[in-house]
Amino acid sequence: MIEILLILLLILISNINISSLISTYYYKKNIYKIGYKSAGASNIYTLYGLKLAIIVGLFDFWIKGFIPIFYLNYFNVNNLIYCFSLILIVFFHMFSIFEKFQGGRGILNSLGIICAVGLWKEAIIVVIIFKSLEYFLWKNNALSTFFGIIAFIFLTPFILENIYVIISLELLFVLLLFKRVLTNNIDLKSFLSLDLLVSRILYDRDSNNILDSR
Repeated sequence: MIEILLILLLILISNINISSLISTYYYKKNIYKIGYKSAGASNIYTLYGLKLAIIVGLFDFWIKGFIPIFYLNYFNVNNLIYCFSLILIVFFHMFSIFEKFQGGRGILNSLGIICAVGLWKEAIIVVIIFKSLEYFLWKNNALSTFFGIIAFIFLTPFILENIYVIISLELLFVLLLFKRVLTNNIDLKSFLSLDLLVSRILYDRDSNNILDSR
């Protein structure tokens, strides 16, 4: 019974998008139609500044990512519930029922999950490496994020021992890339255009907007 309640609570929290709430009720703007057209800390930073971006980032990382997995560990739920929850957290952040199946990219949620399963040292190293390379080389946060996702796709099977968690995280990383391609417009045409597909996977935007860095 407690496992069912935990999942229901997890789904509820995952569907709450604080970025959209801030933009809609405080600034009276639809966050899905302005800036990067995504409900996340990076868009909040671009539109409304650093302070609100920090609030959103902390909420997405801790409340929607790290803490739910921490409590699942605390209650020692079975592997199926645990692994299913890993994916649910990010899925409903990306495709929120309250937001008409729109949402954020799920990066900070995923980072919180990665740290909660015990990969916090690896997460810090990966972030430092690719943010440093970003600073000196490509000046593009979306590209750094892409390389970070790829790094974890390859590293995870060699670091973790629980095969169920490994599979769940790998599916989670694929979901992150899938969201970049699909965007909040649920644009299936992107799968038919190699140019657009590559641009969205690497730069998280359409090819006509590659110079825009985040």
